[in-house]
Amino acid sequence: MRRVDPTENQRMSDETRTGLSAHTPETPQGNDDALIIDKAAAIASLGSERLLLKVVDLFLANYSKRMQDIRQAVANHDSAGLVLAAHALKSAMCYFSAHAATEAALSLETMGRNGNLSHAQEVFSKLEVEIGRLTRGLSALLKEEKLRGS
Repeated sequence: MRRVDPTENQRMSDETRTGLSAHTPETPQGNDDALIIDKAAAIASLGSERLLLKVVDLFLANYSKRMQDIRQAVANHDSAGLVLAAHALKSAMCYFSAHAATEAALSLETMGRNGNLSHAQEVFSKLEVEIGRLTRGLSALLKEEKLRGS
């Protein structure tokens, strides 16, 4: 029989309530934002590099609106708006293997569903950092493909 650490129940209930996990993966150190994207997995999932580049273009054209919607929902303590905006952003990132950004968006979505936004600003700040890394990586990918194609 497994012995339960008394703090585990508290941690589990905190995670359920807030959407924050004590075991969230740390952001990798370094400046290589291109490593945040698993290009081979994205191509395998989408079926072609050409389609991946279209999805990247769409994401880069629309992510700032989604981030603005999340920022506004957090500022206005709008749980329903946060659920919608965070879910839309999370779904838009699904092909990029951007785990830290996706985890932050999922945490915000969960907070909205639970109606507990007490840590939403903290998680949104992490999301901003991770979205910055993702967009730099995606921009580098597009630049690399344009250079390769010319």
